[in-house]
Amino acid sequence: MTRLPFVLAAIVAVVPAQRAADGLVPLSVLYAGAHDARADDFSQFLRTRFAKAGGIRLAELQASDAARYDVVVVDGAAVAASSRPAFLDPATWPTPTVVVGAPGGRVFAGRRLKLDMNGPPTAGAAHLIVPAHPVFAEPKTGAALDDVAPVPPKFRTWPEGAAAGETLRVWRAHADAPEDAALGATSEGFGFHDSPDCEVIARGLVDGAPNAVVVGRQGPFLHWGFGAPPSRLTPSGRAALLNAIAYVARFKGAPILVTDPVPSRDLALAFAARLRDPALRDDARRRFAPAIFEEVGGDPLLAADLIAGEVERLRCDRMTVVGADGAPCETFVFSIDEDARALGLSNRAPEAIDACLNLIGHREEVDRAHRLLLRSVGVDLGPDLRHWHAWWNARKLDARFCDTAGYHFLFPVADSRPAAPR
Repeated sequence: MTRLPFVLAAIVAVVPAQRAADGLVPLSVLYAGAHDARADDFSQFLRTRFAKAGGIRLAELQASDAARYDVVVVDGAAVAASSRPAFLDPATWPTPTVVVGAPGGRVFAGRRLKLDMNGPPTAGAAHLIVPAHPVFAEPKTGAALDDVAPVPPKFRTWPEGAAAGETLRVWRAHADAPEDAALGATSEGFGFHDSPDCEVIARGLVDGAPNAVVVGRQGPFLHWGFGAPPSRLTPSGRAALLNAIAYVARFKGAPILVTDPVPSRDLALAFAARLRDPALRDDARRRFAPAIFEEVGGDPLLAADLIAGEVERLRCDRMTVVGADGAPCETFVFSIDEDARALGLSNRAPEAIDACLNLIGHREEVDRAHRLLLRSVGVDLGPDLRHWHAWWNARKLDARFCDTAGYHFLFPVADSRPAAPR
């Protein structure tokens, strides 16, 4: 491993337990980035706050390097796809990792995580935080919605932002400097929270959907979406970054339950609301199956009502369509689950599985119930209902329906909660 020149050998050799008494967090942290002033900035931050700090060029980072530390911080300059660490497989990566802003996010591009980091950049502020969350409370405190920022124009075009005034109360992680804002990044907020491997910690103030995730976690990866280096963070921003590094260390070995996520029904509701706005209607309409509009005679307002009324039976499927250039491309289309609708069931309620098994047992609506059952659980146990009942009864209390996993139940084999008490 080629260490960045700014990392002192004495720091690398420090034993965490020896430094805890000095007020340092007893963790070892490896910074992976470029060899530049930004790296020096992070080095100063890490070595004065953690018991052990190391550095490596991002292009040279290997899993074996990461395995020697409690946490890895992935940062660096813009990373071209050709120079990304190809080995970085989220399913086998050994160390909890903080991914910083857009530069770190580019390393993970194409890894098919819910932490997609492809959302609009944030201007250094969050309009929603969880004050009691360890990222804002342990071991440092101080984050609060104690500043004011103007509301970006596109923020109001989404249902959650429609009622916003001219300004919003925000927590400021760093000043609204163009060079820092350009390095910020957010992840898709719709459906982010619907799987137990994910949590939303802060929502960024962006010129886009209000639910954009600026600080969030999936499994052992935490995205810190703010682009400024530590020296340009606010005092509470530096405290939260320290807390974030300490917090993600709890998730060593935490599973990633959802990859290649499917758009969730809360995004469908947001697009349905846009059907009511003539300026946004055309884009929203193409997100839904034609059958929805056929049912209401093509009326977009009635379609919006129908979609909202059938929220418990919405689903989303991949479809291949012809793009503007005439080539086939993949897209997602929302529709109503007609089997769940005909049976009067929610396609995301555990009670629907019991209902389907009972219908099949009584030879009522067998085909519909069987189709809905298979879609909902993702397995086929054959014709013997005794096997079905035994299998479901053993799992139903832990079952978690997840739109983004493909509109079916998840049965986590491992607990994704932190290893230490919050």
